Amino acid sequence: MAAEDWTAAIRPKVKGSWNLHNQLPTDMDFFLLLSSSAGIVGSRGQGNYNGGNAYQDALAFYRNSRGLPASSVDLGMILGVGFVAETDASTQNTARAVAVTDNLKNWGFIGIREQEFLNILDGAITSRDRFDGRVPCQIITGLGTGGLMQQSGAVDDPWWFKDAKFSVLAKLDTKTRSSDAEASGAQLARQLGEVTSVDAGAAVIAQAVTTRLAKSMAMAIEDLDPSKPVNSYGVDSLVAVELRNWILREIKADLSIFDILSNIPLTSLASKIASKSSLIPVLQVE
Repeated sequence: MAAEDWTAAIRPKVKGSWNLHNQLPTDMDFFLLLSSSAGIVGSRGQGNYNGGNAYQDALAFYRNSRGLPASSVDLGMILGVGFVAETDASTQNTARAVAVTDNLKNWGFIGIREQEFLNILDGAITSRDRFDGRVPCQIITGLGTGGLMQQSGAVDDPWWFKDAKFSVLAKLDTKTRSSDAEASGAQLARQLGEVTSVDAGAAVIAQAVTTRLAKSMAMAIEDLDPSKPVNSYGVDSLVAVELRNWILREIKADLSIFDILSNIPLTSLASKIASKSSLIPVLQVE
């Protein structure tokens, strides 16, 4: 990378954070730095971005060592708000949002929701959690365990799983998650293999997609109406990518993100999935 590219990305975080440290009064109640988990696991080809975030983390520790307040929050992905969600709202920019989403997914980050982010900020500002325990000066978010990566529908493990520092995280809860996922996937495949029509297959798929969507959105199944589009529940590109990967893996149907984010009812989406699924014997005969 050119020196200009390095300076353009790293200077705002390094110089900006240091200037705030020097110029702000020492008796403040809190000093909050918004960093990124990319500074922890790395982002290939973006050493300038990684370095700036790692500097903010180090500055938080430095201030704490001098008895000054400071917290650095390393963010991954935030679902439902921010750039991707705002870009999704404009149809002409959906392709751009999907491209950004794919890049974030390649980092292997697990998304958190807006309320979780606000709770983290509250803890970072007060230095106390809701159980009145002390919050560390560096809070890392979005780094999923091996089991959570399986649950999210990720096709490949993130490259940083190969780093020895993250070997425990990569193996954490994979056995339980894998067993549960295999059992659920086998049951769905068996149900689809026994249907006698595409419509019957679509009904099975609609129920399975509703269940999966409710889990992804942290909603009760009864709160989801299959007659409404998936995007009516605030599904953004991050969730749509996870849903698409799950459909491809468990139902053997390849859909685009645009299909999932379209305005067709969930029941119609299920019919489209059924028409593409290789698990439904009716289509194999035809």
